This record gives sequence, C-alpha cells and structure tokens, in this order.
Amino acid sequence: MNHRNLTSIYIGVALLSVASLALEISYTRFFSITRWHHFAFMVVSMALLGYSAAGSLLALRPDILSRHTSKLLWMGSMGFSAASLVGYIGANILPMDPARAAWDTGQFVLIFPLYLLVSAPFFFTGLNFAAALAIYRGKTHGIYASDLLGAGIGCGITLFIFNYNGSAGAIPTCSALGALSAACFALGWNRKALGSALGIMMMIIMLIFLHPGPLRPRISPFKDLMVALQYPGARHINTQWNAYSRIDLVESPAARFAPGISLGFDGSIPSQTGITSDGDNLNAIMVLTGKPGERDFIHWLPASLPYILNPSGHVFIIEPGGNLDFFIAETFKAASITAAIQNNLVIRELEKGLSDFSESNGSVLQMVQENGRSFLRRSLTARFDVIRLPITGALAAASSGLYGLQEQYEYTMEAFRLYFSHLSHNGIISVSRYLIPPPREEIRIWAVAIAALENLGIADPGRHMAAFRSLTTLEILISRKEWGEKELNKIRDFCALRWFDVVYLPDMRAGEANQFNQFPGPIYAEPFRQIMSPEGRSELYNTYLFDINPTTDDRPFLSHVLKWSTLRQVIQAVGGKWQILLEGGYLVPVVAIQALVMALILILVPLTGKHIDYSDVRRYIPFVVFIGLGFIFLEIGMIHRMTLYLGHPYHAIALTLSVILVSSGIGSRLCGHRIRKEKSLGILVIVISFIVLADELFMRYFLFEISSWKPFWRTLFAGIFLSSTGFVMGIPFPSVLRFIHESSKGMGNVPWAWSINGGATVVGSTMAAITALELGIRAIFLLSAACYFLAGICTMIKFYSVNRK
Repeated sequence: MNHRNLTSIYIGVALLSVASLALEISYTRFFSITRWHHFAFMVVSMALLGYSAAGSLLALRPDILSRHTSKLLWMGSMGFSAASLVGYIGANILPMDPARAAWDTGQFVLIFPLYLLVSAPFFFTGLNFAAALAIYRGKTHGIYASDLLGAGIGCGITLFIFNYNGSAGAIPTCSALGALSAACFALGWNRKALGSALGIMMMIIMLIFLHPGPLRPRISPFKDLMVALQYPGARHINTQWNAYSRIDLVESPAARFAPGISLGFDGSIPSQTGITSDGDNLNAIMVLTGKPGERDFIHWLPASLPYILNPSGHVFIIEPGGNLDFFIAETFKAASITAAIQNNLVIRELEKGLSDFSESNGSVLQMVQENGRSFLRRSLTARFDVIRLPITGALAAASSGLYGLQEQYEYTMEAFRLYFSHLSHNGIISVSRYLIPPPREEIRIWAVAIAALENLGIADPGRHMAAFRSLTTLEILISRKEWGEKELNKIRDFCALRWFDVVYLPDMRAGEANQFNQFPGPIYAEPFRQIMSPEGRSELYNTYLFDINPTTDDRPFLSHVLKWSTLRQVIQAVGGKWQILLEGGYLVPVVAIQALVMALILILVPLTGKHIDYSDVRRYIPFVVFIGLGFIFLEIGMIHRMTLYLGHPYHAIALTLSVILVSSGIGSRLCGHRIRKEKSLGILVIVISFIVLADELFMRYFLFEISSWKPFWRTLFAGIFLSSTGFVMGIPFPSVLRFIHESSKGMGNVPWAWSINGGATVVGSTMAAITALELGIRAIFLLSAACYFLAGICTMIKFYSVNRK
C-alpha cells in the first residue's frame, strides 16, 4: 500500500473514532435527559459490547478480511453512520422507562432492543478497527494511535456539538462524521463510494438544521418538567443547551417552590417561573413586584431561621438552583450574598430581573460560576455568617431513589470541615433536605456533620448542632460556637410559632419531639440523639436498615444507602415494594451480571469455529484481560478524582478521557515499536502498576492542595498530569497484538484478542462502579495497579518458561 492510501486509512480510522466516542458521550447526555442517569451509566457497557461483538464476528469469519480492504472499511463506516441515526430514532421512540417498571414488568423486556439499538453503531466501529488491525499487520501501532487520538478528540468536541439542538443535533453530527470517515476510505478506490458517502453526509447535515420531530428527545412523562406541563394552564417557555445540561423554563402551578412552608401560613406565594435541569430538579425563579405582603411567606419557611439567628451577615449559598434563597437572605438584610453555581445557563436566567435586587435592603449579590468547594478553597480568608446548602429540586425527584450513583462531594466529611473553617465567630452552616421515609439520607448528613466536627477536635459536637423539621423538610444547623441559652430559646420559639418539630437540641427535653407534624414515633429524633455518643453511634451504624455511615471524598455517594445484609428487612419496611431496589447502587450489579454473561458469550463463541489457533494465543489471554481491566479501572478512578478537583463530572469526563486517549495514542505511535521482546513488555506493565499507585497518592493528597487555583490553571495542570500517565498506557495493547500477529497461525487470533480486550473492559466498567460504591475510589486504583502487575508477572513467567523449553 502506498503512503497516500495509508494516510487516508489513518485519517478514516481517526474520524470514525471521533464519531464513536462523541456518540457514546452524547448518548449518556441523551439518556440523562430523556430517562434517568442509570442508562447513561449503561451506555459504556453497550458501546464496549458492540466493540467486542465485532471482534467475535471476525474471529468466527476471518474470510471477511479477504475482501477489498478499502471497501470493507468503507462499509464499516457507512454502517456506523446509518446505525447511529436509526438507533437514535429507535431509542427515542422506544417506550422504555424505568419509572414504569414499578407496575409494568414488560419494561424489562424492552431493555434488550434498547441494547441492540445503542450497541449497533459501535459494532460497526469495532468491525472497522479490528479489521484494520488484522489486515495491516505492520502498522498496528499507527492504527491504534489513530483510534486513540480520534477518541480523545471525540470526547472534547462534545463540549461544543451539544450547544446546538442538544442530542437532536449532536447524535446526527456523529452520524455525519461517520459518513466523512467512509469518504476517506473511498479515496483512491471508488468514486461512486466517495460520492455516496459525501451525499449522505450532506443529507444528515440538512436533517440537523431541519430538526424533524423524530430527532427531538422525548422526555419521560415522570420527570419534573413533564409533570409540571400536565397542570392546567401550564406552558413551556424556553429550552437552552450547553455541553453538560439542558435548562427548561416553564409556567405551571407546579412551580410554587416554598420547601417546608408552615401549615400555619394562610397567605399567598408570589407567582414563579419553574426551571429544570435535564428535565429534573424543578426549582423556581421569582420576581417580586414590591406589593405589600408578598414577602410574608418567607418568614414561614424553615430556611429563614439561620437569618433570624444571624441577621445582616455575609451569606454563602452553594448551588441554589433558583433565586428563593437570595430573597430570603435579602429579606433579613444580609450584607452580602455570594452564590456558587456551576451552570452558566442557570446564572444567566437568575440574573434576569435582578438588576434592582439590592435597592430595598442594601444586599450585594454575587454569583460565581464555580464549584462551592473550589471557591472556598480559593477564598482562604473569606468568612461567612451563614453558609447554605439548600434544597435544589422537587420532593418527587428527591424521593424517587434514582441518585445512588451520583457523586455528591458537597456532603462529605471533608466538605463540612471546609465549610466550618470559613464560618465567622457566630457563623452557622444551614442544610435543608426533604424528608424521605424511611429516614436515611437525612440521618447520614447528620452523621457526616458530627464526624467532621470531631475530626476538627471539637470535644462535644452536640453543643454546636440543632435540627428541626416541618411536615416535608428537615433543617440541620451547625454553629461555629456552642449554642447559648438565647439562641436555643430563639430556635424553640421559631418552631413553636410555625408548628415545626424539634428534632435535636443540646438541652432537648423528653416529649419535645413529634408534637405538631406527627409520625408514628420520634423516627428522626431518636437516631439523631443516638449518633451523639460513640457507643450508640456504632450500634446504630451496624443495626440500622440503611447504610448511614458518614460519606467521605473516597465514597461520596450520599444517596447510596442500601445494604445487602438488610435487603429483606428494607423491602418489608416499605410494605413489600421491590421498587426501592431501583436505587442506583442496586442496578449496578444487575448490569454487571448482564455484562459478564454477554462478554463471556462473545469471547467463547469464536472457539467453536476453526480459525482460532488456541495453542498459539492462549499464553497472551491473561495479559489481554488484565490490561483491559487495568486500563478501564484507571480511567474511571481518574474521572472520580477529577470530578472533585475540577468541580463538575462532565468536565472531569471530557478532560480525563480526551487527555488519556490522545496521550495514549501518542505513546503508542512514538514508542510502541520499541517493544520488541515480551520481556520488555512485561517490565513495562509492571512499571505502569507502580505509576498507578503513585498517581493515586498524588491525586488524593497533592491535587486537593492545589484545588484553590483558578479553573484555567487547574485544568492545565490536570491535563499535563493525565498525559504523563496516558503516554505509557497506550503501548501495551498494540504491542501484544503485534506479538500475536508474529507468532500465531490462526486468522482469527487478532480479532479474538480485540474481542477479549473489549469484553474485559465491559466487565471492568461495571466492576469499577461496584468497587467505588462499596469500597471507595482508592480501591479502584489498587485494582488497576494489581491488574497491570499481574499482566506483567504472567508475561514474564510465560517468557522464561518458553525460553527454557
């Protein structure tokens, strides 16, 4: 093959890889918006299974590789282009909704066609890459490098393609890139094929601009946005997209956001405009007109107590979601209000109508586009009289139990230590949560706060704590100084006047709990009191139905509270309703089992054919499995760590995947050909295992120290750090493929190795999620290091055993 044709092959592989990774990330956004975030997690398994299935097909039918090379690769890219568009439309129309599973068991049957629709384009991508690696035996590292470089770019471009029409524009764009890849493969081979690829690409681009109905994402009717639109007189106002969210504005009677308002309030609440993020977390934007009495309802909200205790102070609010907390602070004459909001679209909407915000009471409002913890780390000398962690969504969303996999770094022990260090002498941390019976997250936050204060050396945390509840919400107050009699009396008077129930006070008297909004018993007061003593706390943690141990930065999954040991009792406690198992932590093992079974089938089926020379390739199988597991473990572990460091999960995903894949591709291209002996390969992966351990220590300690840097410098440093590790991660797999090429007689051995590696990453992605939930993020790094180390040991053992023979 001449140099020109080889260059077009490299470019075609890179473009298809761009399209594939962009499609994978676009699907995660699509499912987060239209269904729930669980399917975003499953997309990774769907994509990797498609890759693995392609390798299995080529291992069974290697005669496919004997066809004209450019034609074969052209067909793979065209198949990706068609399957991307058709699969997206099909997945959009398919009536699969996990919320319906509570009464419609047929929803589980629909998971299979959903898998097929989403996996199909990745099957064609895998077919293309596996074929290219098998055909161009001397160019393994170049093709693999093109694949990784393209994948890294694909992760990055999703930051831009979602800004126009969201998934309706992003996924067809991926389809168009697939057609462009086919055009590259047709260069110098067939003008008709080139023309058809370019023609299809132009048709897809036209579809993006026409924006037909089938391309518009169909959101689950059980999401907050769709529920709000069902109310009489409701109307949708506007939709805006950016790389990591969809913001909708809606006028609806459902948009009456006053969490926990006293049952004794008989006035009216000002009209509000609803705002949702990804169709969920319904909050409200309120515009006050200055009419007499329109602020009266604020005095009946539980969230007003911190400002009564500390009026006219400096306020810091973390992710308010709407502007209610601004008006509460302003009503009590806050001197300044600083709000940390990560989403620029939310900031833009909140800024509208706030130009004269401070005229009446003199409050100065500042909204910063940054993670709350990052802002506090950067503002070393800032001190606040009130630090607020408000309720950010509707009660229905909070009680759905669909957030078990979500990292919530703002509710970890380390976070509360940081908040406490930024309080003024009289400062108060105020946390609002919905009551979600049976009690679990509310108790866990209380446990987190107690653990944080004890960690700071406070001998009696109970004298700094208070809690009370309305019918639907619970408020936790943490004071910098011990509560005095004056403050405790204010809390009691506030609760009595508004019919709120005391949950905990340092001098709480018997019978003081559960007076107004009565439950069958003091189901909150009792565990809150028990956690105060180390002995009672240990017993409660061990015997309670749910996992209420304090969350840390290593296990930041506040909503993952279900315990396997109490599974039967939990189901009995909720009246035998198994639907509570829809919580994220319990879906992961189900997906893991599915992934393992399907991966084993795809790996074992090729052995039934006659094109696998097992005697030649078997010594490489452990290596291929271990480096597949090690790579995906390290990738996912770094995404978790970068989420805390960069402040937003989407930024962490985009940067981590982009940098690791691009740098891995560069490492493969520049250094892969230097690995000429299996002994060298074994030594390399053993070295990688120690690099992984060093990365874990570095990210756990040093990255936290520099998280006070400005976002640009943090991102730049993270990119340099990730690239140094990614550079060596791209060398092992193409190297072992070359060894298989050189030592194997079976035509299907290389595609089979591709399938095995893909199957390992499928299983590894779900194993990593389970490990993070149950053992912590650090355990993922340890597993990655162990896998690379075992890969190296297996290679060294096989090398010396073969040489002795």
